[in-house]
Amino acid sequence: MNERQEKYILTIAEEGSISKAAKKLFISQPSLSQILINTEKRLGVKLFIRSTNSLTLTYAGEKYLASLREIQQIKKRLEQHFQEIAGSQAGRLSFGITASKGPYTLPEVLPKFHETYPHIEIEIFNGTNAKLIEELLFGHIDLAVVNYTNRLPQLEYIELPDEEMILVVPPEHSLAKRYQDQFNQCKLPDISLKEIANEPFVYLSKDHGVRQMVDIMFLSVGISPPKLFEIGTNAIAHAIVLSGLGVTILPDSFLRYAVHKKNACYFTLSDAPFRRKLAICYRKSSFIPTSMQSFITLIHSVIHNMYKNSSI
Repeated sequence: MNERQEKYILTIAEEGSISKAAKKLFISQPSLSQILINTEKRLGVKLFIRSTNSLTLTYAGEKYLASLREIQQIKKRLEQHFQEIAGSQAGRLSFGITASKGPYTLPEVLPKFHETYPHIEIEIFNGTNAKLIEELLFGHIDLAVVNYTNRLPQLEYIELPDEEMILVVPPEHSLAKRYQDQFNQCKLPDISLKEIANEPFVYLSKDHGVRQMVDIMFLSVGISPPKLFEIGTNAIAHAIVLSGLGVTILPDSFLRYAVHKKNACYFTLSDAPFRRKLAICYRKSSFIPTSMQSFITLIHSVIHNMYKNSSI
């Protein structure tokens, strides 16, 4: 099987559908179906269980796909080794980061990296935290900045400063007025989550890492603020609160760089000692070329300096 056919089978597995895979690969559905049929005939086993709406991997299919991914990683590591041996600074680095972290990280990292490695092509992948971890495990990206709760045994973690969760309210809100004397001090006012138990709340979507953290925080103190809106991004949630509608909770890393942050009021949360764990991750089986190590060092330095030198 050539590399193109390997890619076809991997894409079918990832999409769970021949029609979706064909669309993604820009080939016809009958052609892709025939490639799968020929592969299964050659191997003498069924790779997928066909159903009306989707395909599910058989046991043989799981083993086959795992082997394909391992082969891909071996090829990639071999290429990276050859680049190191040849002393070449050419190559490609694929990096994943969420849309909320990219704006304050990449403008610092990319120019410095490009200056040292002008011939390294950088592929930036944006996605949710869960998607970034999935892409790492599949071997589609080399490394990523992720939030995590539990460490996965397949990944290596280089820890970064934790993220604190911050309550955001509009300036005319009763809480802002009650604590107005404290906003000119260096430290943010500290309040209890229970003070927003009945406040209309702007939630993030359920697949968002911030939403998952907020749900845990509310559960821990036994509150369930009424849902005003459910929003897809930190930026939109922040903008809605600035308009005077509801309150929300967002990570301090986003708020440090929010464009209109002076128009809102922020609080730390005394009874919610939850901090999001943040790390640079890559697969334990990965070969780390010099260029990739330099990229990791830059990200580490930029994020550490952000927490050291700036405040909300």
